[in-house]
Amino acid sequence: MLPAEFLNSLYELFRPFFGTWNVLDVVLVILLTIGLGVLRFSNARSRDKAVAPNIRRRALKTFVLLGIPLPLLLIDWIGAGRAPDLLGLACPSAWRSKVGLGIAVLVIVTALLDQRFRWPKASPEKRGQMLEQLSKAGLAPANRTELIYSVLLAFVIGIGTEVLFRGFLIWALSPIVGLWGAVVIAALAYGLGHGDESWRRILAATVSAFIFTIAYALTHSLWWLMTIHVWIALQGVLIGYHGLQKTLSASATSFGETTPEDG
Repeated sequence: MLPAEFLNSLYELFRPFFGTWNVLDVVLVILLTIGLGVLRFSNARSRDKAVAPNIRRRALKTFVLLGIPLPLLLIDWIGAGRAPDLLGLACPSAWRSKVGLGIAVLVIVTALLDQRFRWPKASPEKRGQMLEQLSKAGLAPANRTELIYSVLLAFVIGIGTEVLFRGFLIWALSPIVGLWGAVVIAALAYGLGHGDESWRRILAATVSAFIFTIAYALTHSLWWLMTIHVWIALQGVLIGYHGLQKTLSASATSFGETTPEDG
């Protein structure tokens, strides 16, 4: 039996449980709730967590992982004639959406002020600890090429994961398990999607996923959540890049060398 025929047979068998889902909806739900988590946990066995992740390899791997479900979702949505509003992508004109955008602006301004006034006052030891944490997370580009990869990655992750794990999963699961049941499943799926990282980061990702998913359930808008998600990723990258450049510059000055600005 061909894969397409098998999927259609499986879909018809479980159709009463799927409600308005089509075959692509089923594939996407399975991929997001189970598939990505399994892949990331499998990858954890072969990765040396003591070594800082290679930024280019990490970016390309993420592009591939999100490059499968995102086009599928686009094909699915256009093929089914569904409106972007169902994914939380309506024009942010409702008062809840505007409140969300206001919160996003407040978060970004607060973060900028904190970075402007607290970072310069931090001790060298504190800066070193922060830079080490960013390096372990793959958020400290060593040159401009890695910086470009990291910035692109911030946008892909910040937009792609919100659309998939918040917009799509909430839409798909709510008619079956209810809104708050969908919130729980979507948040856990996002946390498991970080399965190749440390348990502390998996827990942190799961907690943040609950916050973001509940926020989406209350506002039904992804624009402000995508803005915050992209900014959080960008802020870490920029702090890591500038912090590492200053460290390398100081070391190079001591030894009469130049910094590796170009990849």
